[in-house]
Amino acid sequence: MREEPTVFYFSLFLTLVVTVLFLSSIIYWYQFYGLHPNSNQTVPPKAVQKSIEIEAIESQTKLDLGFRAQTEPVLINQEKAVEIYLKAGGKEIWGADLVLEFNPKQLAIKQVAVGDYFQEPIVFENSVSQEEGKLKFSTGSLTATRGEGILTILQVKPVIAGQTTLSFSPETEVVVKDQEKPWPVIFSNLSFTVSGST
Repeated sequence: MREEPTVFYFSLFLTLVVTVLFLSSIIYWYQFYGLHPNSNQTVPPKAVQKSIEIEAIESQTKLDLGFRAQTEPVLINQEKAVEIYLKAGGKEIWGADLVLEFNPKQLAIKQVAVGDYFQEPIVFENSVSQEEGKLKFSTGSLTATRGEGILTILQVKPVIAGQTTLSFSPETEVVVKDQEKPWPVIFSNLSFTVSGST
């Protein structure tokens, strides 16, 4: 008997098996490691892509906390009104714990008043340490509030000429309804130039 046909079919079978295994390995690497055949580019694994999507969503829903002040020049010993605003978007806000830092040799905090963000605001803390250059203001409401508004209004008085800054401490937090952890906040600090002579 001639064995050539048997050998031929067996070789063909092995070739098919090797081809299938090779194609399967390419598909596996493509799906789990993000490798594109015939390309030098890579695509992150699915888990990484999911993480990137979550970060993008969170960046769009971060809270915006910053200062508003009139833009005209500031003179030494001239009091200036500074508002602290909150943009919460669709988030429902229970309250905010504001901690501000400033240079006590350059700036004096004369007054701190509650803003109109909450319809019936409750002030839990309102203290200024002029020596340390730190202000703490904690406010909230029994009714959660959305949107944009003024949390507090400061009256500040520059005492020397030069550049001065009001900034948010990392201790600052905004309490969001149904959230156990503090929600991410984008801080916008305030710097302004004081002119004049003592």
